[in-house]
Amino acid sequence: MPTLIAFIIFFAILVLIEHFWRKRLQGEEEVKVSETPGRKIDFWGRVIISVSTIIMLIFVFSLEGIEPIKWFFAVYFLLLYGFQAFMEWKYLKDSKEYIATLAALAVGLIFVFNIEAILNL
Repeated sequence: MPTLIAFIIFFAILVLIEHFWRKRLQGEEEVKVSETPGRKIDFWGRVIISVSTIIMLIFVFSLEGIEPIKWFFAVYFLLLYGFQAFMEWKYLKDSKEYIATLAALAVGLIFVFNIEAILNL
């Protein structure tokens, strides 16, 4: 039960940080990567990351201990948020929304590498 509460708090903090930075950095109109010429690259990049994540998840949970799971989630956050930040940087030239994504990535990685200490509070 404490694990579930920790993850709920983590995701709430992550959403709040991302929302805060997006509001601060957002221009007059909101533009998404899916509305730019990078639409297909964004779609296929997310599909590849999702499929490879599902495949790797099967192998990771067959290993023992928390260390492989921590590294799995660290790599997952890095791939997902790193790809999103790159796409925002590349295709949303007038926007600095990639900074919000990088802030969320940093918080996610800090949480993943400190999960044991957080759960022992």
